Amino acid sequence: MTQSLDQLSIHSICMNVIFLILKIHFTKASRAYPHGCSGMSPSFYDYDSYPFPPPNIPSKSHDDFYLLRRLGAGKFSDVFEAVEVVHTSSDQKHGHNILKKDEITPASLCVIKCLKPVSERKIKRELLVLSHASELPNLARLRSVVVPEAYNLSRDVLTKDQRRKQDEGQMPSLVLEHAGPDARWFSHGPGSDTNTQNSNMSKTHSYNGESEPYHFTEYEIKYYLFHLLVALDCLHSRGIMHRDVKPRNVLINRRWPPPNDLEDHLREDDPLPLMLIDLGLADFYLPNQNYNVRVASRHYKAPELLLGNEYYDYGVVRVVRISPQYHFHHHSSLFVNLFMFIGHVGSWLYFSWYVTPKGANV
Repeated sequence: MTQSLDQLSIHSICMNVIFLILKIHFTKASRAYPHGCSGMSPSFYDYDSYPFPPPNIPSKSHDDFYLLRRLGAGKFSDVFEAVEVVHTSSDQKHGHNILKKDEITPASLCVIKCLKPVSERKIKRELLVLSHASELPNLARLRSVVVPEAYNLSRDVLTKDQRRKQDEGQMPSLVLEHAGPDARWFSHGPGSDTNTQNSNMSKTHSYNGESEPYHFTEYEIKYYLFHLLVALDCLHSRGIMHRDVKPRNVLINRRWPPPNDLEDHLREDDPLPLMLIDLGLADFYLPNQNYNVRVASRHYKAPELLLGNEYYDYGVVRVVRISPQYHFHHHSSLFVNLFMFIGHVGSWLYFSWYVTPKGANV
């Protein structure tokens, strides 16, 4: 017995969570909302016709914000924590912004997502998705958009070299609601990854002075998974697929001790217990429509994406592995390990359920 009791307990919980989510995955997700967006007006999901910049979203300037620190960086964007600056007549006269420490409060914080060079079509899709998601619980909320004056609205017709020259610091940015100064990634322990979490983000909101345990309790795992499923169900009810659910796209505000009743949960001064973020890969679901399989992060891809099945639905978000042991460098090795984990019988049952003739040749 080389493993401690805590390690065995955490491993057991991780395995139970994986089995639970795989079990949910075998329930055809599109049965709950089979029509997706097909019954809605085209203006709800047709992002090709969505005006840019959108008239219903406030427009801001880069000068309206003071950057505090970098929160993260990805393939399609860099994310910063910022404070919106209130300009005074003196600031405008001298041409500079003055930020006082007492002006930085949790309510004044925001998140700025600085987009990297992507097509305007993808930007319009994310803006339209966010405009709907902002009305739903436990989801990222869009506050405003920053469009540089030099941004060319007809950039899709430019050459690659012309776009590269224009993209240097001239891409739009999205201003989002902050998840809270104590927010952290789901399933990451206190103080993890100090490059993206400062000392404030590694503290738990404690109400009785007790220090939090390093690992989540079983109750906390159920509590946060419930809030995550609420966010996903609300998205699916509007015909939207997230397509990139993973621990680093789920922020939580951990409280200790955790809330155990409705009255304790509904404290007015508390931030959201969980926020599902980064809807850059989200898309609108229409039945019998093919979608890009090059979505989601490698370690969290659903098997139908690995098989190249373009005719998927909401179910691709269901396989969320929170166990740290699953890390692979290639799709093939990930698929083989999933096959071994589920078992031969379960795997072929899965294929017969999900993989269509239009998918990959197994």
